[in-house]
Amino acid sequence: MIILADQINNYSEKLIESIKNCQFDCPAISVLYDGFHPEGVESPYSYYIGDYKAEGKPLFFSRLERPSHQEIKSDAGNAIIYENNTIRSRVYYAEPKEKRFIRIVDEVDEAGKVRWSDHYNRFGRCFARTTLNNEKMLFKTYFDQDGKEKIVENFATGHIILKKDKNEVFFKNKTDFVVYYLKERGYDLDRILYNSLSTPFFVSEKLQQQGISGNDVLFWQEGIKDDIPQNMKNIFNNKDCRTKKIAVMYRRVFERMESLNLDKGKYGLLGYHYDFKKENTGKKEVVIFTNSDDVENLEDIIKALPDFMIHVAAVTEMSNKLLSLDRYENVRLYPNVREKRATELFENCDFMLDINRGKEILGAGERAFLHNHLILAFKDVMHNDHVVSEQLRFKAGDYELLTETLKKAAEDEELRRELIEQQHAHAMSETKESYNEFLKI
Repeated sequence: MIILADQINNYSEKLIESIKNCQFDCPAISVLYDGFHPEGVESPYSYYIGDYKAEGKPLFFSRLERPSHQEIKSDAGNAIIYENNTIRSRVYYAEPKEKRFIRIVDEVDEAGKVRWSDHYNRFGRCFARTTLNNEKMLFKTYFDQDGKEKIVENFATGHIILKKDKNEVFFKNKTDFVVYYLKERGYDLDRILYNSLSTPFFVSEKLQQQGISGNDVLFWQEGIKDDIPQNMKNIFNNKDCRTKKIAVMYRRVFERMESLNLDKGKYGLLGYHYDFKKENTGKKEVVIFTNSDDVENLEDIIKALPDFMIHVAAVTEMSNKLLSLDRYENVRLYPNVREKRATELFENCDFMLDINRGKEILGAGERAFLHNHLILAFKDVMHNDHVVSEQLRFKAGDYELLTETLKKAAEDEELRRELIEQQHAHAMSETKESYNEFLKI
């Protein structure tokens, strides 16, 4: 059995973690490769260029080698390289961007159009280059550990060439490339758990065409419009399809599918199995992560919660507006917070407020959820609606109700447990048993 994702993002990571947390010991594979895959996730591209066994650290923006007459200027989001006040390159950071690790460097011409993009990985190496013409992608070349061309992908035709020793292997499309890789790796292909109706679905279909049967499962992490996609219809209509079941991972999508008169034996509702880090004991410690001083009703909340310690952390310097809050005895400020301190705040606090109008930092909502913080938010500023239950979303400005709810939850163990359970249910938290039961065919 293998897990096959189209690409690595927050949703596919949660799916992979859920399956692994349920003790399904199987390889996790992503079709696409951006250089920053989590440990233990492989791609055909990372395998053939040797990145799956590489070592090193991401490249910090100031360590990018450039001619001495060029100047690099950075902010929290990206960097620009100038030569005599003319833009020569644009640098884009990997997430989290505040760490300023290089992901892509675009080289631009005199007209400001991108000529090529260099792609960097989490080991600090330029592993690929995309060549463009008039900002249209032509092809992408991947380099092995010695900097030699290993894979060339033509975006116009979809063809892929893999260079092996002195030979070249030609593939008509990405599907053929992935199937070749899976067979060469010797993976057990009796079952593929996949999350996309693009290449992963086509791989499943290709194996079926080659006479390799299986019991695949589609984990549907997207929405639908009036009807299900055509490729999903093929799963319902083709009795010989390798895909035997569909796990629908959005409740509203599941309810929509129930109204479409589909075969109920082929799909079901399934969420995620989370690896919670600790229990919530009602400790009166509240954390707020923000890189903005525009935090809704912050001073009012501080005054309303004299018995609580309010921790406010930022990965940047803090403005005088925030720094002035240090005059309150129940406030602790953490400008330029380091990862070690941030981890301590997630571990030590039991409540988080999602009330800042700036961008989310440090994946705060998801991490607070996994640490079983009770998360309270203002509706129009919250960043993670999938981890904030409806009962804990408040109208902007209604800090009285927010703080009153927080106080009651800290004092009343039964209420707090109920609210945590509602938070888990909203995020579609599943047990190991429900995963095991669903994956039975």
